[in-house]
Amino acid sequence: MSIRKDPKTGVWQLDISIDGRPRYQRSSFTTVKKEAQEMHDKIKTDIWRQVNLGEKPKYTWAELIKQFLAEKELNGKRSIEDDRDKLRWLNKHLDNGKMLVADIDKTFVQSVLDIKRKEGNVRNLKDGTQTVKPLSNATINRYSALIHSVMQFAVHKDWITTAPTVKKLKEPKEKISYLTQEQAADLIYELPEHLVPMVRFSLATGLRQSNVTHLEWQNINLDRKLAWVWSINAKGKSDITIPLSDEAIAVLKSRLGKHEKYVFADEWGNPYLRPAGKSFYSACKRAGISENFTWHDLRHTWATWHVMSGTPLEVLMKLGGWKTLAMVLKYAHMAESHLANHANNISLPLPIASNKLNLKAVA
Repeated sequence: MSIRKDPKTGVWQLDISIDGRPRYQRSSFTTVKKEAQEMHDKIKTDIWRQVNLGEKPKYTWAELIKQFLAEKELNGKRSIEDDRDKLRWLNKHLDNGKMLVADIDKTFVQSVLDIKRKEGNVRNLKDGTQTVKPLSNATINRYSALIHSVMQFAVHKDWITTAPTVKKLKEPKEKISYLTQEQAADLIYELPEHLVPMVRFSLATGLRQSNVTHLEWQNINLDRKLAWVWSINAKGKSDITIPLSDEAIAVLKSRLGKHEKYVFADEWGNPYLRPAGKSFYSACKRAGISENFTWHDLRHTWATWHVMSGTPLEVLMKLGGWKTLAMVLKYAHMAESHLANHANNISLPLPIASNKLNLKAVA
């Protein structure tokens, strides 16, 4: 059978065999039979030409990206919107998607990354001017990793034999950015009304941006003061139980009746895709907060406040949904002011030892 329909998903699967070669099986990523058959026939023809005529596969970057994103959507990839943004930029530098996948080599990938670094991060200001912020090594590495992931997908599909790899840039040790209580209050005061509850809830729970914007009422129990993020939506791929503080409960109660599904829905009833947009950064500026402060730093702020208040790192790890203690050690230095209390845990016998030494000296 050349194509078959998956009874669970309705997506058509391809099954191709030519000249005794191993069977080529994969998803068509479509529920339309005609589209699946056309894809099957094209791939079968391409494979025949590769086997019998020695031709290289002539797949374009646009074709690759279409199938790459389709698979990621089926698998519920968390950062797919971020990937789309990066791929839209990359598409412009790959002949608007017309470049052949087989022609993308290490040298070309490096040249594209160099262009991105020189371009920087451009922000449009209200007065019509622009600011250009240099890109960090970490940002360039994220673009490099995405390109490699896409090309590895092409390898998996037998479009190419190996994926080009460029050397990873050295990244400085992560610097924790966080707000003081006073700065947080100033920010909330300056925020537009629709962002206030999301920022308050983020500071109260430490949830990641997507887990806040896509939070559903069915995953909240106000009586038990608990909320849940299921593994499919969690970065660590494990379920997270979130104990809700009084502040978090207050925010949730203020949202009751706003939308039947989402806690934080926009005026069209959809989750906010980009709460950390121009309005957020403008509010940060008015509040006197660094322009480098990001939405994710609200999570850093939450974790830092916990550590400064004496929350043990093991407890913080569970509250924040981190999988290992190593992931929260970056907050350990915030607790240094509290170390004196623990140092005094062994102070009791020292005066006794001191007295004995004095008696020995007298003798």
